[in-house]
Amino acid sequence: MSLIVDNFTWILYITGALTASMFLMALMPAKAFKDNFGSDISDPNVVMLARHWGFYVGLAGLLLIYAGAHPEVREPILWFAIAGKAAIVALIATRLGDLKGTRAPVVAIVDSIMVALYLIYLLAA
Repeated sequence: MSLIVDNFTWILYITGALTASMFLMALMPAKAFKDNFGSDISDPNVVMLARHWGFYVGLAGLLLIYAGAHPEVREPILWFAIAGKAAIVALIATRLGDLKGTRAPVVAIVDSIMVALYLIYLLAA
């Protein structure tokens, strides 16, 4: 546990950068959606929502990076990230059969690991 706490700044930088990579969804929603979830999106309203989601998750990644450099704001940012990541993990888990062959299961595993790291840090702090 001390390994996680002692290196938590770097954990936040790395997990924040991974999370911020979802800005790609805002820039290239059709490709990112197809790559991550295996579905084509052509409805302009769905494209708009995918862009918004990518922007929102990307901002969460930037907040995690910021929290790496500013321990005084970590707790609320971590709870925000935990809620969002736990939600996508749960949503992916409900559709796992339909998401075979996509990156979604990997997203769920990686986000689950991030949630565990964040909870370990919060419980140890």
